[in-house]
Amino acid sequence: MNRHARRALAAGTVAALACGPALAVPTPAQAAEGPFDASTCTDYEPFEPAPAWQVDRLDLDSPALTASGEGITIAVLDTGIDDSDNPVLEGVVAESLDFAGPAEDINCQHGTQVASLIAGQTPEDGSTSFRGVAPRAKVIGMRVLTSASADPNESGQQGEPLTPTIAAIDRAIEMDVDIINISQQGTDTVAYQDAITRAIDAGIVVVAAAGNQGDEGPAPYPASYPGVIAVGMTDSNDVAHESSQSHPDLEVTVAAPGVDVLAANPSGGGQSWEKATGTSFATPIVSGTVALMLEDDPSLTPPDVRKRLQESADPPAGAVPDPQLGYGVVNPGRAMSDLPALAPAAEQSPEPPQLAPHPHDRPEPNHLARNLSVGFALGVAGIVTLGLGTVMALRARRDR
Repeated sequence: MNRHARRALAAGTVAALACGPALAVPTPAQAAEGPFDASTCTDYEPFEPAPAWQVDRLDLDSPALTASGEGITIAVLDTGIDDSDNPVLEGVVAESLDFAGPAEDINCQHGTQVASLIAGQTPEDGSTSFRGVAPRAKVIGMRVLTSASADPNESGQQGEPLTPTIAAIDRAIEMDVDIINISQQGTDTVAYQDAITRAIDAGIVVVAAAGNQGDEGPAPYPASYPGVIAVGMTDSNDVAHESSQSHPDLEVTVAAPGVDVLAANPSGGGQSWEKATGTSFATPIVSGTVALMLEDDPSLTPPDVRKRLQESADPPAGAVPDPQLGYGVVNPGRAMSDLPALAPAAEQSPEPPQLAPHPHDRPEPNHLARNLSVGFALGVAGIVTLGLGTVMALRARRDR
């Protein structure tokens, strides 16, 4: 079954998963669309990379990973992606579109880091073992935010309208992408849910960050919408970061490494790196895993993908599902190769079976001290990027 047949099967999926009143008839959002010039991104100075611990934790060099994301396209709805003079992203970005409009300073750091975690290449100089989860996948950059905070003391509040994001979702549907990565948090609107519904009904897997407000924030959207793969974050010990969000209206699907993960910055004349923290950066790891799954089995529908991610995850130490970790830490190798063939979605049980404990020992959850105040005051149509702030301040800006 090819992906177009998969999408035909997916029609009506969200309606079956959703509860509450029926959605309004969709009206496509209107937003200016144009090409995005990556050379306008602010640059960061090159520096030596830190260890890419997430590569080892995910066992990305495992023989079980027989796929690399080839033939799979992921739309990254973010701040824009700088692939100009950026070796890690060479050949990764198939197209870049701009829905957010002009800005004085275009900081593409957040979107660039997200794209690198999906499909970044290992540096030829051998300076690090870094690689994206699906290095042969193609990324379509869709700039929907005009700014992103690089200051770890700021919340990352964007205060920007949802219209560009909704327009980008509709464009991604038209472009027949396989996956939409949304490392943002927005408010719940009918138009936003309609757009997400259209994407999932088209057979597109939507992966979204669960948010960085611990148990104190409002329900994050689109992560809280039915059918969306909602992603929490863990540290190198598989422990949930204290800010990884939980909420009664949020059902976290799985978690992924998201604390001090190595990611690529916008670069000007040499590779720049960052240790990034946030569910923003756990999300592309799951999107990359989904790319491997879809290359391996193009017949998987969005509900199939969700179920397989849950069944193949390394389960948390406590009860399943965990409010912050869902069914556990994503396991790319198992998601591809260690499970029996899935029954058609209609025959699947509503809950995945309980899994055996993960083979390596985990410490009891010892959440980090609550010294991060991630205060979001979302407006009715506002969105925020879901990084907790990166360690570096802006280094240098390229003369254009």
